[in-house]
Amino acid sequence: MANQVAARLAGDDYQHLYSWWHVLTLLRPSAQVAEVSIEDDQAGSFDDVTVTYEPASGKAPHYFQVKYHVDQRDCYSTQVLLDRGPGSSLLQKFWRTWKKIRAEATEPELMLYSNWSWDSTDAVGQCINGHDGSLKGFLSAGEHSNIGKLRARWLAECGGSLDEFKAFIGCLRLRLGSTNAAADVSAHVADRMENLGLLNDETALLVAVGIVRGWIKQRIRRVNKELLEGVLTAHDLRSKTGEPSVAVYVETIKKRRFDLEPDYLIDWREYFVGPEHERSHRIVDPSLWNRRLLPELRTLEERINRDSTARLIRARGFARLSAWFAFGRVFSRVAGYEIEVQQGASLWRSDASPSGFTLVPTAVPESGRVAATLAVGLSITGSLAVDMRRYLESVGFRGAILELEPAGGPARDALQGAGDAVALSVAAKKQIREWLDAVRATEVWLFYFGPLSGACFLGHDLNALGARVTIMEDQAPGYAPSFQLE
Repeated sequence: MANQVAARLAGDDYQHLYSWWHVLTLLRPSAQVAEVSIEDDQAGSFDDVTVTYEPASGKAPHYFQVKYHVDQRDCYSTQVLLDRGPGSSLLQKFWRTWKKIRAEATEPELMLYSNWSWDSTDAVGQCINGHDGSLKGFLSAGEHSNIGKLRARWLAECGGSLDEFKAFIGCLRLRLGSTNAAADVSAHVADRMENLGLLNDETALLVAVGIVRGWIKQRIRRVNKELLEGVLTAHDLRSKTGEPSVAVYVETIKKRRFDLEPDYLIDWREYFVGPEHERSHRIVDPSLWNRRLLPELRTLEERINRDSTARLIRARGFARLSAWFAFGRVFSRVAGYEIEVQQGASLWRSDASPSGFTLVPTAVPESGRVAATLAVGLSITGSLAVDMRRYLESVGFRGAILELEPAGGPARDALQGAGDAVALSVAAKKQIREWLDAVRATEVWLFYFGPLSGACFLGHDLNALGARVTIMEDQAPGYAPSFQLE
């Protein structure tokens, strides 16, 4: 009995924390959440959490059933979903819930969320999308295939028409499989609380669990922003020293999960040439930068500025350097922002104190040279001098050339920390400004070979140069202009 009680308490805590994670979306304007219901008596077998969105969002409600298992002795499968035991099967319960809910909501999303995985010997597992848990290819598989035969069993269990069954499968999500689920949920909740300027230590998480448990005992089923704000004040959960922040994912290469959930997403993969699993450096059309991508970033900045008082932007993503330059530029220091990026296994911030890192010139314009354009090469983790000069010769460049590198020479570990990345941007800006004045140039072509943090922090600081800056993108091989910073 003691073990059963312990398992039940662990399951309740897991469910309550997961509910709290959704409740916190009420504080994120970008999520457009109007209300979060807990143990929703109108939601059938998906009653653990219901997220209802603002009408302007155009989103149907999302319904969640949370199943916590104390160990991994079993897993989900077609047989588990169809096993009727003493009553209805899980699949029948899901089907009846869908039929009930769809009368009130068009295309609701029904999510089974559990730390159990799907049986690797069951062919349906091939259809479970690892990104969102949807069933891709389940409906289109041939009827004589293993998937098709299992699909026929699902359909027979549901007992509806084929069209209804297809609509039901389109709404079903199976998000399964974390063997460390309790720790995962705790970490996600702590991250979200920290980003919202709330206390986020173990005690704060236990308080959050207690709040949700209290709502259930008091039969408070529907939570809105006003109610949430009240309990945050009553339980003193706002951090006195915490810093509100906004998490933004920037993607041009491939999708990847990071240490925190995004509040906003910039997905530019479709604009870059290459296969779905790894887009290249080359953009489909260079004019897209100034015509579409930069305006999209500026629109995002305006939205964040409108929705939040946060000025720390936690940037994550698997993206090319040009995107990081652009991101740093839009969320610039002069606009009042600071940026945190993930560099390797570390988090580097643009408000770190500059280190003693210095840049030294390896090639400078000849004395007395006057030129309309200054080409600047920053060789940080490797030398780009040969490739840059080859490109400049190929386009008949007639301007002045400035080449800079770390005092110790380019190296993979040239930047040892955030202070080095900040010092790089400060030193580069200073030397570029001085040589612009010396050659009287009104335009800079900027070539860069270094880590993403350097690109982002350079964009963050490159203002007031008195010249237009064109970021040159490595095309592997060669270069091409990507976008201009006025």
